[in-house]
Amino acid sequence: MKSRLASLLTVLIVLAAISLALAAAITALYAYDGATYLGSAAGIVVLLALCVALWLYRRRILHRADELPAANQALAIRVGLGLGLLWAVEIGINNILAPLLPVRDLVDDLVWGAVALAILGLAIYQGIRYHNFRRAIEAGAWSGLTSGLVACLAGMGMIVFGMGYMTRDPVNLYEWAYQLKTITAPTMADYFAYQAFAGAFLHLLVLGIAMGGLLGFIGGIPQRIIQWRTRPKRRGVASRHAPASRK
Repeated sequence: MKSRLASLLTVLIVLAAISLALAAAITALYAYDGATYLGSAAGIVVLLALCVALWLYRRRILHRADELPAANQALAIRVGLGLGLLWAVEIGINNILAPLLPVRDLVDDLVWGAVALAILGLAIYQGIRYHNFRRAIEAGAWSGLTSGLVACLAGMGMIVFGMGYMTRDPVNLYEWAYQLKTITAPTMADYFAYQAFAGAFLHLLVLGIAMGGLLGFIGGIPQRIIQWRTRPKRRGVASRHAPASRK
């Protein structure tokens, strides 16, 4: 199981490295002022730190004797990959098919709800299965991180390879025309590149890591309740009214 987890961690490292390359490409193609260069630098640092952290954890996991966390984390990563593909479909629908409002918001809400329920359900299941609150948090955190990373990669891939779709999107065209007087970006592509860049890291950091950790914590609560209700009651001390022994 540890070797399987190591393989899955390798997949995450590759995804993070590709995302890092895409972030560098977006900076070269679309950065136009200090704020966008600063945003790009922050995103690159986050992805670089994630690559290093995953690589170090992969090295550590191979030397750990306990198989239980490896099995839990491997399942969470596999679930997270599936949920990340769901986010990627949502990103494709909104940018390639480009439905009008409120259909677009409905797609967003449905996918977000499905991802959140899946992470919460996994955390509840793993917490109860292993009778361990920590396993629930791990399940939520790893599935959230993984799904957020896939969504981040999909979002930045859309910026680099699908900008034509974004600049033809009727909703984006309306926003560009409506806010043109207040926008400092020199072109529509530059403006929406960094709107989408921020959205990609929103998926990674907020809808991925933060939401996954929170849902993992919430998902561990049922295990705590079951543990509390089923723990053996402590025997009380002997009654003070029991007759004293005769001498």
